[in-house]
Amino acid sequence: MKVTSYQGLMAEQDRAAVRVSGAHHSSWNRRYGVTAPERKVRGAVSWDNTIEYSDEKVTAPLKEMFANARVYNQDAETLQSYREAVKTVFHENTHLLAGEGTDHKDAMEAFKDPSVRALEEGITEVHSYDNLNTYIDDLGLEEVAPGIKSAAANPSYRQFTPSARRFTEAIGRETGLDSEEVRRSRVRGRRRLVGLKSLFGVVDRRGQVRRHYRRMWRLRLGLG
Repeated sequence: MKVTSYQGLMAEQDRAAVRVSGAHHSSWNRRYGVTAPERKVRGAVSWDNTIEYSDEKVTAPLKEMFANARVYNQDAETLQSYREAVKTVFHENTHLLAGEGTDHKDAMEAFKDPSVRALEEGITEVHSYDNLNTYIDDLGLEEVAPGIKSAAANPSYRQFTPSARRFTEAIGRETGLDSEEVRRSRVRGRRRLVGLKSLFGVVDRRGQVRRHYRRMWRLRLGLG
């Protein structure tokens, strides 16, 4: 659905993430607020399924983007600020994707494990970064901010994304799946973080999935 205002984007943010990912639904409770300044993050999702955005890094650039709608030849720095703000929106909504009969908050206990949190943030960021232009197209944001699709954008969670890519590539290589398909299957929320801890240990030191786990992971990913 094409959006033409900041309010429209906020109303459609979750449905666009569902369409791009193919997830069953979003757990978002339709409420959004402001991140605490001391947290120094662009966005966050609370366990009651509320989204929070940084006023400086996300809300202000997005409001400016719509205020300057259809303005051509904007400078690279401005377009980057818009693109990174949209990426944050996509990232936070990706956290809230869920499979049928599941909810984002089901993962609360699992998320206390630092290794699980690292993998979740890594896969979520890789999916958001790699599929950002699809999200932009779905919302019609290239028409709002011409050039946003080709603008630069710095990835978040750089400490987690390389491992997330290697991990999903290993799962994909040994199960016969494309690594993007593996990541998409995870963010679609088939199980999200519940049981995700068991992912560790199926890959050996060479990055190979242990043979007897291959069929199991095809089933867990919902791919037969």
